[in-house]
Amino acid sequence: MVPGFTDELGRKLRNMLLLIEAGKIHPDPFDLLWAAGVCKDAGELWLARDLERVARRQLPNLSKDLA
Repeated sequence: MVPGFTDELGRKLRNMLLLIEAGKIHPDPFDLLWAAGVCKDAGELWLARDLERVARRQLPNLSKDLA
């Protein structure tokens, strides 16, 4: 488990994804990539994948797996 990654943080990130998909918010793609890395380290791979997918829509030339 990654220090600082809690169930509440996971819930907030899932809610953020819903707001992004609804077009309500437009976060910085680099912030999304950072969050994806945290999720990946915590073992939340599906959440990391979804966050990275949203960031790639804004940055299509981004190389894969920046870690």
